Amino acid sequence: MIGILRARSGYSYQDAVCTPMQLAERAAELGHTHLGVTDAGSVMGAVELQKACSAKGLQPIFGATLRVLDELTDPPGNVPVDLVPRAGFLVQVLVEDEEGWAALGGLLTEASQRLHYGPTLSLAQLLQLEDRGVSLLVGGRRGPSSRDLDVLHRVFGDDH
Repeated sequence: MIGILRARSGYSYQDAVCTPMQLAERAAELGHTHLGVTDAGSVMGAVELQKACSAKGLQPIFGATLRVLDELTDPPGNVPVDLVPRAGFLVQVLVEDEEGWAALGGLLTEASQRLHYGPTLSLAQLLQLEDRGVSLLVGGRRGPSSRDLDVLHRVFGDDH
């Protein structure tokens, strides 16, 4: 069983409390072979995740969760975006290879310049990840609108 693809650790400040080792221990108990940690706007727990997964015989999957806001979901006029709760949607960016690490690093840098409850991207910035060594997870109650999902599907297809 592959296992969890988008867990969050204590490196997702105010969102989770488990350490990467606690997550790895539980994943191993459940018989998982992989553990994906996508902390909010950060890969600060990557080294700790690697060590924890190695200790428990798991394959780590590295990534980050980012909020995506575009011109259709941004607040109208001059309303500060921080006054609009839960605007946009969340996307988990999973690293596939070295190119993916570089792409995610650049994306986190760009996102940190635009804040809304953590690092935030525009849809156009997210679309630049096409064929850059990453996979995206979207959905759930904080997933994209059907319009945004159509755009993502057209660009990335079913494989990413």
